[in-house]
Amino acid sequence: MTWSAFEEAAAAGDATAAAGYLLERYTAGGSNAFGICRQVLLGYVKQHQNDHIELLWAMLAAVWSDAASPIAYLLLMALEEANKSKSIATSPSPSVRLGLRDNVLKAMEEEVAVYPGGVDAKVVVKTIVLCDIDDVDATTVLRYGNALVQHKDSLAALVQLVASFPHYPWPLAEFLVQFAAYSSWSLAERLIATIQTTPDQLKRTNQTCLGHIFKNDIFRSTAVIE
Repeated sequence: MTWSAFEEAAAAGDATAAAGYLLERYTAGGSNAFGICRQVLLGYVKQHQNDHIELLWAMLAAVWSDAASPIAYLLLMALEEANKSKSIATSPSPSVRLGLRDNVLKAMEEEVAVYPGGVDAKVVVKTIVLCDIDDVDATTVLRYGNALVQHKDSLAALVQLVASFPHYPWPLAEFLVQFAAYSSWSLAERLIATIQTTPDQLKRTNQTCLGHIFKNDIFRSTAVIE
């Protein structure tokens, strides 16, 4: 299959069909599928810019809740890359944003109820970032974060989640203990960097974190917090 079927569906504005053809190309692309498909999407966007951005958002909305589909994250990364071009408006329409926000809230609730909840955490958090979804209550976000920290493969998404809601009362010390247990030192450094604190607040946080790490027998001489 060539890209012509995708282009025809895209030209017709059929987001569902276009997403289906994109998935076929991704599946057939082998180890280089992600990079190839992302470049094709970016090239497609540059042809007609804003009109094609709207189609990418519609494609994302069509596949977002399909946990088995790998192209939701692909579309998000293409949209993020397009966002770097100041000549292209990459924000979703209000209706698309609302639909994606509803999906995000549902995915958060499912993740808390049972892991894995379905939609990959990196898709959930990347959607929060790109759609500027900052109107989620603290209880929901904190519960989701507490679910993510229990699994090593979700730590990078957790760091990005904390960065998106830096003023929520995150249990930073407890998080860092878990990061230390996973030996995820670079992510622990990134987590600390996301918290907006004064030098005195940072010092107190570090002291608290060290206390937790000592208590849990996880401390090592090369810990990221000194």
